[in-house]
Amino acid sequence: MGEGVYGVVHLARHRVSGALYAVKSFPKSRIRRIEERTTYMRLERERQVLRLLAGELRGGIQPHILVRLICSGHDNEWLRLVLPAYLGGDLSKLIDETGK
Repeated sequence: MGEGVYGVVHLARHRVSGALYAVKSFPKSRIRRIEERTTYMRLERERQVLRLLAGELRGGIQPHILVRLICSGHDNEWLRLVLPAYLGGDLSKLIDETGK
């Protein structure tokens, strides 16, 4: 789907439901370096905020301005965040098109 400053985003399809998800993947090798510690702290903060919002909004109405965290995880090489896939383009494209 794309590449950012910290990692890559892939499109994934759930094997059973067929639902589409965006998987944000961040290489641990990069964030292990001392100069990348702030990167790790930012990623961890994003994960914590998304988890908090997901917990608070469970069972209620979720505002459209929030991206819901489906799950997060890691292995020996990668940190990953799984989010719903929004296929209409990125936020900057939406702002350019709508002026909002």
